[in-house]
Amino acid sequence: MHILAADWHNRLGSLLRREDPRRLILAGAMLILLGGIFPAYLGVELTRGPRGVDGGLGRSAASVWHLQEVLDRPNLGAGPVPRLFATHLPPDWAELSDTEARKGLFIGVVLPLALRANEMVLSQRARLLGILARLEAGKRLSAQDRDWAQALAASYGLEVPTPDAIRLKSLVRRVDAVPPSLTIAQAAIESGWGSSRFAADGNALFGQWAEEGDGAIVPANRDEGRTYAIKTFDTLQDSVLSYMRNLNSHRAYRNFRAARAAMRRDGQPFSGPVLAEHLSAYSQKGERYVRNLRAIMEQNSLAALDTAALRSQNEAKRSD
Repeated sequence: MHILAADWHNRLGSLLRREDPRRLILAGAMLILLGGIFPAYLGVELTRGPRGVDGGLGRSAASVWHLQEVLDRPNLGAGPVPRLFATHLPPDWAELSDTEARKGLFIGVVLPLALRANEMVLSQRARLLGILARLEAGKRLSAQDRDWAQALAASYGLEVPTPDAIRLKSLVRRVDAVPPSLTIAQAAIESGWGSSRFAADGNALFGQWAEEGDGAIVPANRDEGRTYAIKTFDTLQDSVLSYMRNLNSHRAYRNFRAARAAMRRDGQPFSGPVLAEHLSAYSQKGERYVRNLRAIMEQNSLAALDTAALRSQNEAKRSD
């Protein structure tokens, strides 16, 4: 089937290079047919969320051009963001030479992923706060809630032998959202707006380190004697979730979490440009890295996306 699909792809390219309107109509019909018959062949799967959560599989995108048709950046600020999550970047991403087009499309890809990751984290936080409220009211926890809280704490780098109010309050500080503007800006820096080999070959948007092996990619310019590599992921969503877990658990970002907790306590909306101040440890460039983050946010108007929200699941189902 892949051979047949490749043959159709070659024919489509030939048709698109000709200007006869009738041939362009035929090419459009072929593209629709490809999208319906060969979803496994097309390069970028767009889903409406994990199976059983947001309605299962959605559409697929074969190329940058197709992705541009689906993720139209000007629509991002016009209302709730559609629940379309790219599993990886298109295979022809490196061929996109227009810098502004690349940036706009990259933002269109990463924003829904960032919002979905926050949605998952905030769901955990809501359950955690409910457990904490029951503890503070003097109620005993069920075995299910106790085991869930212990497992959650372990995943965020905390040991909670026995869930109690003090330990869970410490965990609550870690289980919280990351401003989309910050997520997008860091992904842009670490992946070169999606152009890096790590993003193309490993869905790695944030340059997270790992030991060699298990599919990790060794940097071409790694210093002699070093053993680190770049962690790879099955999907872009996995990369975003891992990045957020890193900010929410590593001791290097305690000040980030403290500043975020203060914003929440004071009723202030989370601000990517403000919280960026506490991420100098993310890069060896230190304060220069922070300045670069803020510059990217300002130049691309990313702060406005900190109030963006995904379309509700009911709305997504009605639009299908």
